[in-house]
Amino acid sequence: MDTNPAREIRYEDLALAIEPEGAETFRVHAINTPYGLTAAPFALPFRRSDLEALIEQSGLAVLEGRNLVETGGRLFRALFHEAVREVYLLCKGRSESTPDHGLRIRLVLPVDTQDSALLQALPWELLYCEQTDDYLARSELTPVVRQLVIPWASSAFAGSPPERLRILIAVASPHGAQALDDLEERGRIFNAWCKQEQVEVELLLNATLSGLREELRSRHYHVLHFIGHGNFDAETGAGSLLFETRDRKPHLVSGKLLAEALKGSRELRLVFLNACETGLLAWRPGQNPLLGTAAALVQRGVPAVIANQFPISDSAALVFSEAVYRSLARGSSLEAAVGDGRFAIHQEDTDSWEWATPALFTALSGADVFKPLCAPPRKRAPSAGEALSQAGRLLAEGAFEAARGKIESARAEGADSADLHYYLALALLRGRRPRSLKLEDARPIVASTARSLSLPDCAAHHCCLLAFLYKDFYLENYLVPPEPGYDALLKRAADLPLNIGRLDELVSLVPWARNVVDAVQRSVK
Repeated sequence: MDTNPAREIRYEDLALAIEPEGAETFRVHAINTPYGLTAAPFALPFRRSDLEALIEQSGLAVLEGRNLVETGGRLFRALFHEAVREVYLLCKGRSESTPDHGLRIRLVLPVDTQDSALLQALPWELLYCEQTDDYLARSELTPVVRQLVIPWASSAFAGSPPERLRILIAVASPHGAQALDDLEERGRIFNAWCKQEQVEVELLLNATLSGLREELRSRHYHVLHFIGHGNFDAETGAGSLLFETRDRKPHLVSGKLLAEALKGSRELRLVFLNACETGLLAWRPGQNPLLGTAAALVQRGVPAVIANQFPISDSAALVFSEAVYRSLARGSSLEAAVGDGRFAIHQEDTDSWEWATPALFTALSGADVFKPLCAPPRKRAPSAGEALSQAGRLLAEGAFEAARGKIESARAEGADSADLHYYLALALLRGRRPRSLKLEDARPIVASTARSLSLPDCAAHHCCLLAFLYKDFYLENYLVPPEPGYDALLKRAADLPLNIGRLDELVSLVPWARNVVDAVQRSVK
């Protein structure tokens, strides 16, 4: 796992404000540049009827992997036109001439004009420069950020990163909704932060709106990560999230209501919505673009929101969130981390266009919001005791990949004990019954458990797990187990130190091992 601090990228800020001039005519103003203010005409890159069709069909095109080069090129040419193009090239050349410098493209989009909705809904993340063959948003050196023009927005934080960064993962999967693979995502998030001592990651399962609000009021959280389903009503332009009721029925919560629920949590720096269509904005004439889920949160004071403007596949969502959090955990700024996430999707599948699906929204200027969420990780070898405590909690939560990451990280730093190998075996087993495993899957589990028996601190529960594996995998599948045999392991377990807490934990994690544990306890009595 890469835990080296991220190189710090210093960004020049190229803010491009698109403002209406008249009926269906606009100007784009380049502001906050070293080359002074400049402006150029901005013409919609498609006919209005074609544009509306593009917005409606973009999500499907991204999912199906259709070639969107032309769309990105036309958006780029429309935005960077005449004098604005010259300023862009000057700013880009300036940033490229200095190591570890980048150019942040900040799109300052109106929210209160007749065509605001249409401008907001354009897929700006596809911006493509044909001359350099660059997709701007896909690089951490040229991140694309959507800034909504909300005059009353103010910075919710200042100064250095918090001493302890607290992250809340809220999972909502009500009965009747499409099942979520939230276990994998949770594990990857825990794993991304596992070497950051000053970071706490908490979990809220079966999230209700009232439960989320209560949890946010009980502690100061800086990041809220939502795993669930999103919805967008094209007729009204309103976005919503699917929460649960107390009896686990679906509860559709509008973006506006969620924003009101979060309004008192002024410590929040980021809301990460891993749900489809949470980044969509109304685009039909007369619709309010601030009714979309992400826009509603930004309007009511959330400093930054990562949301999906189109449906996204589970695989792409997992890759993106993991890459973003790994980058943030190394001390990257938010826009750099989003660029890392986009590239991770592209690297995983170079034919996929899903890297353009996530969007980063804010109402604040670059100086206000784009700071590292936490300090770079301090190098310190974790003790075996710390790794065991953390891994045991993760195993109990079913976060097997995260537990495995904790253990392997501790071992890589030199920590070693019988329980570390024992816990690694349980993490590899992942709650499955051994008899259903393939031989190649069972071997590393057996080997890790056997290793725990070779260390001086081995105990009865290590023998119990290995005896159970011999019985339920080898003997049930008519295979000959390695030496020592099943009976010899039971006998040895009776002669070793008996840790009742560990034995109870084994039965809790692997219920089918109860007969083996009971046999050992009876022989001791």
